[in-house]
Amino acid sequence: MSAVDEKEGKFISRPVTSSDLLQWAIINKATEKEDAPARDEPMVPREPIDPKWVDIILGQPDSVRMKECVEIIKDASKTLDEKLQAFDELEMLIESLDNANDLRKLGLWKPIFEVLKSDPEAELRAFAAWVMGTAVQNNPGAQKDFLAVEGLPILVHALGNDSDSEVRAKCMTCLSGLVRHNPAAYQLLGANSTSNLGLEPVLQLIKSTNGNWSKAQKRAVFFLDGLVSGTSGEEGDVIAKAVEDAKKGNWAADIAAMLEADQNIDADLLEKSISLVIHLGEKNVVADDFKLRLKGVLASATSKYAADLDQDLVNAAKTMFQ
Repeated sequence: MSAVDEKEGKFISRPVTSSDLLQWAIINKATEKEDAPARDEPMVPREPIDPKWVDIILGQPDSVRMKECVEIIKDASKTLDEKLQAFDELEMLIESLDNANDLRKLGLWKPIFEVLKSDPEAELRAFAAWVMGTAVQNNPGAQKDFLAVEGLPILVHALGNDSDSEVRAKCMTCLSGLVRHNPAAYQLLGANSTSNLGLEPVLQLIKSTNGNWSKAQKRAVFFLDGLVSGTSGEEGDVIAKAVEDAKKGNWAADIAAMLEADQNIDADLLEKSISLVIHLGEKNVVADDFKLRLKGVLASATSKYAADLDQDLVNAAKTMFQ
């Protein structure tokens, strides 16, 4: 530290003494009021901050954004592109479990259902089913809310009646996500359910020879396979009930009929079908007199796509139905 020469006002290179420090303290105290701002000067009032700038800087809460998305979707004056963009943002927001669980509290489930039920635009109906599927996937809270606000009848009706293949495929995905880890949902679907829902729309997809339903058909087969095998994480009581339903509804016959029709079959659908009939055989759902039919159907189908199939799966089917 350097001292200051009092006469010339310059820093000089010598150690600072206690006298220097005392002198500095006296001068600093004497000029304190000169350095401080005058207290009698009026304060300049601050203008209030416009909330829109707060929103721009910090961003709106997700709940506000979700409601705004649904308002755009409901607004008849908005274009299709604007509504699709709103659906896209809504789907992104509800990937968060907390936001998905807020759908019921915010009153947003029913407007989404209305789009699936009656909107003339297939793209919007498909997006509605997609949003529903995203919300309920691996989310017990949203699954419970979905059933409580009576979303299942709307979903099943669209699955069985919508004229657009992509809508049905998205509905099938939503149904799979809803039933997974959710015995209450499957209780409403099974053959002995007290509701009038049932699995018929799913089975009708499997039996369909309409080439447009190929994507939904694959998802339907995969859904049933997960139910009877538990490979999708289903609970034990769901598996037991699905096996019972498979026996009563003769799911194996529906698979055989689909393979015999050979309308929408490709290697992917065939592998999913083989996996399902193997699991049905393991659960003793396939009657002995029907195994011969399945053996012939599988032999014919697998020979056509042999190069593209998982050979371990094919060999397991041959062993099961030899």
